[in-house]
Amino acid sequence: MKERQYSFDVIRAVCTCVVVMVHCGFVYVEYNIAGPHPVLMTYASGNWGGSFVSMFFMLSGAALYYNWKDRLKTVFGKNGLLDFYWKRWITLFPMFYVAWLIMYVINSRKLGTWYWAGPRKIMWLTAIGMDGYFMHHGLNYYCLGEWFLGAIIILYLIYPLLQFLFRHLRWVTTILLTVIFVFNIYRHLLSSMENTNLFIWLVKYYNSHIIMPDSRCVWTCLFGMWLGMLFIEYKKQIVKLPVAAACLAGILILAIVPIPLQEVIASNIMGSLWFILLTWVTDFVVGKYREGWFHNLPAKLFARLIRFLSRYSYGIFLTHHVILYALMEHWRDGEVKNMALSIFLILCEFVFSSLASVVLTEGVGFVLKQIGKGWRKLTGGMRQAA
Repeated sequence: MKERQYSFDVIRAVCTCVVVMVHCGFVYVEYNIAGPHPVLMTYASGNWGGSFVSMFFMLSGAALYYNWKDRLKTVFGKNGLLDFYWKRWITLFPMFYVAWLIMYVINSRKLGTWYWAGPRKIMWLTAIGMDGYFMHHGLNYYCLGEWFLGAIIILYLIYPLLQFLFRHLRWVTTILLTVIFVFNIYRHLLSSMENTNLFIWLVKYYNSHIIMPDSRCVWTCLFGMWLGMLFIEYKKQIVKLPVAAACLAGILILAIVPIPLQEVIASNIMGSLWFILLTWVTDFVVGKYREGWFHNLPAKLFARLIRFLSRYSYGIFLTHHVILYALMEHWRDGEVKNMALSIFLILCEFVFSSLASVVLTEGVGFVLKQIGKGWRKLTGGMRQAA
């Protein structure tokens, strides 16, 4: 039995809170709402949303590699390739389908048509969870969640290949992914050059067809996941007090000093620093807890809050946008009078999103459990009959 990595829960909870806070700030801009509000959008060298989303990708790579590095050795059977894909599907899609269907019906009633985004044939993007990821190609039936879901689906699909490369060509792949990551960010510099060779022509063709922001590009997401895998493999060498102290210093420098880095690079650096720092802090606290520290009521309540946010983070991710828009609709093109009201609205957003997540997660989980019981009962009866 693998030892529980409490740092995964902490990182997931912190990322969830920061991303929701960033979106709470952004809605003031999107809805043209005046008045004071807690601003958590950018720091001197980058933006908080991008940094903590990059942490999510690192967490995905770290958690998958930690739990699956000794598995995926067969195609069929328990812990095989098909089992991996089934578990990823059952984790993501049932909750997504239920939440999307609810919002689809709400939007259809509001707009007076079932085809408010165009012909039914483009619903295939929603069916595979990619509607948010490909919104830049035109209107589709995306109505909740984010582009992040599509990126995670792509990364889950290619993860078995990543694990194979990690085992057999780790440093070659690390160098290759780093080069691709950096090149993808600076590829636009070649757009002004003449077509003197095939390479420049291909880059220009790529630039003209790939219009997705670099922060959402699959190469950026893939690089973050790979960093998470490397982190778990070399955790003992990395998670030490001097390294944690250096990470804290790096965070402060990036946050205060406007370093001339591309935003995507700054976000990945900031995300990596936070990832290491939070892991060290969590491991330190867990170690002290086992020695008898932090057994008081506030510490226990805080630990329960972390576990709650970690458990229901996916549901919060799916629902918080639509809840936030509904909550702030009253103040569109208006003004929130004071900071106290702004903070109260943010707390309401967290509470309502958490409640929606609990209902969605537990409801879908209950239905899936009953389906599983029925299926086992049916197949067990068929075996006995045979």
